[in-house]
Amino acid sequence: NELFSFGMNLDGQLGLGDTQNRNSPNKVPDTGVVTKIACGAYHSMYLDDCGQVRCVGKNTNGQLGLGNFSNQNRFALAENAPRASNMAGGYSHSLLLGEDGHVYSSGFNGNGELGRETQNAEQSNLFQQLSLGSITQIACGASHNLCLNESGDVFVFGSNSQFQLGLKDNGYASITPEPNAQLKQVTSITAGSRHSIVRTREQILVFGENCWGQLGAFNEDHVYPPTPLPNEFIDIWGASTRKVAKSARK
Repeated sequence: NELFSFGMNLDGQLGLGDTQNRNSPNKVPDTGVVTKIACGAYHSMYLDDCGQVRCVGKNTNGQLGLGNFSNQNRFALAENAPRASNMAGGYSHSLLLGEDGHVYSSGFNGNGELGRETQNAEQSNLFQQLSLGSITQIACGASHNLCLNESGDVFVFGSNSQFQLGLKDNGYASITPEPNAQLKQVTSITAGSRHSIVRTREQILVFGENCWGQLGAFNEDHVYPPTPLPNEFIDIWGASTRKVAKSARK
């Protein structure tokens, strides 16, 4: 298979060996077999057929997990990263879901988005394991994260400035992952920049920032607590943009 990229490239995030923007798809060279892709704000990642993680783009906060803080304009192997089954990118951080069901994080940690117990480290340039197991799905917003486990419970961490963690105190940042007791029997999760969407067995719940109506059915600037959408939907998807976000579709 082949990987193509296009759009803004000021930090080399297209993986084409330069920093020139592209307005049409360009083939990324030397990728091998690509199984999954993910984008952060200014960085990109893909998994190969061996579960290895390769990253490119902005790395000033260590979000590529390469052990340095240098931007990359060609995809580079994150050598210390575990074999992964999935990945997600935030504004300046990244999460990996290991094949072992554990979560690993790297990058900026000013809002607790790395989910680590050490609060004094504002950034990290290597992927490190969190105290979470049996995780099946991960999702990153700009500076918050959701992790879904095998039992349908959702663990949240990072910024809650817009209620995007679904927690009551919006002046609060969760430094380490904590279960959100309001989210049970969840089957899928997704996150936009500062909002979140989860699907349960019976309904779709939304919460967080809603200044541009990105949650789909409410007039408030913020939605809390997690609130069901009034219509029936069959799938969910979150966009990182703050102005336009298609959060759910029939």
